[in-house]
Amino acid sequence: MADISKIQIENTVYDIKDETARDDISDLQEDVINVRRKLIFLGDSYGQNDRSITGWAEKVEDILTTKYGYTVHSYMKGASGFVKENDGINTLKLLQNQSSSFPDKSIVTDIVVVEGYNDQSYTQTQILEKIEEFCSYCKTNYPNANISIGCVGWTANHGVNGSISDLRRVKRAYSMCGNYGACYMENIEYTLHNYSTDFYSDNFHPSEIGTTKIANNIVSY
Repeated sequence: MADISKIQIENTVYDIKDETARDDISDLQEDVINVRRKLIFLGDSYGQNDRSITGWAEKVEDILTTKYGYTVHSYMKGASGFVKENDGINTLKLLQNQSSSFPDKSIVTDIVVVEGYNDQSYTQTQILEKIEEFCSYCKTNYPNANISIGCVGWTANHGVNGSISDLRRVKRAYSMCGNYGACYMENIEYTLHNYSTDFYSDNFHPSEIGTTKIANNIVSY
């Protein structure tokens, strides 16, 4: 079908082309693609591929990229937390180490932290101080990013691989992140509570079922 090129209304001639309309639609589609979410995920060994188990990070990335077309960057560091350092790296340092990967940090829409187990040796005050520092850094350097924090650290062997009271203290601290401009991922702390299926044989790392549950709850959030 030929393009309509000109329409005269009274004394004025207007250019109206199908090609122009198609170009406008193409531009609109590109704009829609450009506003899709670009996410950074941060976590500990629960998110890593280890012990012949696929961590939650890869599972989340698979879903969000293939189903929703989001851009996902995942950075995990085992035995780390907001306070707890491993090789000098805690949650904030883990993000800072990737600074050069995001020359335009304004395009990042979400920064999501899911961890918890490794902070159980610290006081609520210590944890909150580090969460505040983390959120302050994010707001300064990633001005358009929503910050979300979830606590999934748990154990099936209480008193040996972690104390319930200590882990609950971590959860309480994480859930107060709203004081610093972040959103707590409500109820994600209940993910690993089927002790017969959710844990690896060491009773504190998640099993394949466990990491799948974590991933599904993150995606749902």
